[in-house]
Amino acid sequence: YDEAAKAFGLVPFADLPSPARLTYLQSLIRLGDTNTLKKISEFDKPDDLETKVIRAVLDRLKAVEGQFDKSPELARFYVCAEYLVRTQLDPTQGELLLQGVLRQEPSSGHGLALRAWINLEQGKLRQALVDAESAVKSSPKDYLPYLVRGRIQLERSQPALDDLNKAVYLSTVTDPKVFYWLAVAYQDAGKITEAKNTVAKALKLAPNDKDLLQLNRLLAKEK
Repeated sequence: YDEAAKAFGLVPFADLPSPARLTYLQSLIRLGDTNTLKKISEFDKPDDLETKVIRAVLDRLKAVEGQFDKSPELARFYVCAEYLVRTQLDPTQGELLLQGVLRQEPSSGHGLALRAWINLEQGKLRQALVDAESAVKSSPKDYLPYLVRGRIQLERSQPALDDLNKAVYLSTVTDPKVFYWLAVAYQDAGKITEAKNTVAKALKLAPNDKDLLQLNRLLAKEK
């Protein structure tokens, strides 16, 4: 990743072809290099995928900066880990970055929430719930702990609306996946109108999201 980032960095970002720009950004994220992302963030074409990637990482960075006790630098590694894991771009590298964060700050609510997310994706619900509960206590003003705990509750067929509504309320970065999981919770609770309205909001943010489109089709069949 480092060699790729260095090679692309020799050329002005705006002069790179689109595929190369995206590869460069992904290399920087894999390295946890938000400093370079900030330098090229003036490349601002809202409809470009590259700009959306930059904004997703830097907006999340703004939300968590100052919330790591051991070192401010941990925030940049954390947000890159979160992006790699949650977008499925490179979960393995994301987990490695996260491990580095948790080694330095084992009680980080952000780090515990992301570890809970990883365990949930791997079907380790018990471990995921332990981390999610700790994350809610450590970072009660961040949306991710509530989002992941809500997802665990859905997996356990338990009521999840409180946590997922809280996640939507706290989300400073408008995340369509938060609305997706809230819609799923409404569907499970038999609140189809609320589920449809929630999906409609999410589709305005991510009109091509496959999960949202599939859920929208399923809800359209329900009365």
